[in-house]
Amino acid sequence: MRAFSVLVSNFAGRKELPAQHGLSLFIRMDDTDIIFDTGADDLFLHNARFMNLPVLNIDSVVISHFHYDHIGGLPHLSKYFSVANKVCEVICPESYEMPPLPALRKRSSDFFKDTNKNAAIIETSTVDKEGKQIAELSIIAGKTMFAGCGHSGIHEMVETALKKVGAIDTIAGGFHNMEHSSAELHATAQFLAGKGIKKVILLHCTTMKFIRHLEDSGIECKVGYVGHCYNI
Repeated sequence: MRAFSVLVSNFAGRKELPAQHGLSLFIRMDDTDIIFDTGADDLFLHNARFMNLPVLNIDSVVISHFHYDHIGGLPHLSKYFSVANKVCEVICPESYEMPPLPALRKRSSDFFKDTNKNAAIIETSTVDKEGKQIAELSIIAGKTMFAGCGHSGIHEMVETALKKVGAIDTIAGGFHNMEHSSAELHATAQFLAGKGIKKVILLHCTTMKFIRHLEDSGIECKVGYVGHCYNI
């Protein structure tokens, strides 16, 4: 089975599963389970339990970048694994100095490569308005790219992914385009269509205005609601 479930995003799918500003996904690739980001607090664990997803049996956690709405759940994950007397492998950008947390062990993207035959990681980076570098990891599973927030720019991320795996046709994640103009959104949609993207699942940090431009460019578009599961 190849699918992912939305644990945390900005869009609520049902009242029992709250939404928040942040992102966390439970990705299943055949016999490999990965959590991608942990949201802002322990909500991802609450929602995973409600959805009966086996968090304690995951192979690893991948952190896209070190903003609070993506790493805020790490202390709660630490407690969760500590109580179970287990260790969780956490893959994050090399530049991120992960705080020492019990039961969590920082690993590099090379570890992910060695232990995951069905998925790959790419790293891109940018500099924010304050001059700070943001390194960002994305997961490629099959022909689907999972993007945390898109700080690096979706153009660079897609180009890097294509160089890594040859082809992708689906993107699930954040596009960091809340302040983009209509012309910019249209240009991005056209770029994606030109690169062979057939389907986009919009998650955290993405404007709903993007939907029309994607559909006008011939790309199937869905909104990723908390609690929903999508095949990949």
